[in-house]
Formats: sequence, structure tokens, C-alpha cells
Amino acid sequence: MTYRVTTEGADIFYTASPEEPPARDVSGSWEKSTPQGNQIGFVLNVQGKTTATNSSCEILLDGKTLSKKNGTGKVMCDAARP
Repeated sequence: MTYRVTTEGADIFYTASPEEPPARDVSGSWEKSTPQGNQIGFVLNVQGKTTATNSSCEILLDGKTLSKKNGTGKVMCDAARP
């Protein structure tokens, strides 16, 4: 499972093991790969620093895009295991 974000400035929250903290104050490109385990649903939430912050998110499984979105402010990608 791979989570990807491009942002002008945001905090990033994503489905992973409970020990994984959110990524704070991210600018530019961010990527995180995690084991998929037994999860059936995946969420990637990008909280822009302002409502005008441009961001994009993408969730990939085995290199295939499950969800991809662009927007301003809050952008959320969510997907279920195929």
C-alpha cells in the first residue's frame, strides 16, 4: 500500500498501524509505503493549512491507483481492497 500527496502545506493523516503518527507541516511531495495487512479500507486525509491550499492525494495497491483526488483545503482519498 502506497500513499502519495503533493501539497503547498498540510497535515497528512492515513490508515496505517496505530503506531504511525500523522505527517505534520508537509510541503511538496510526500510518500509512505506500508504493509496492507488485513485492512479492507484505506483513507488518506490531507488537511491544508488554509482553505486555499492546493493538494492532491493518491492511494495505490501493487502500483495500481485505487483513489486519486485534487482540491483545495481538505482533500480525502478513500478506497476499499479490490
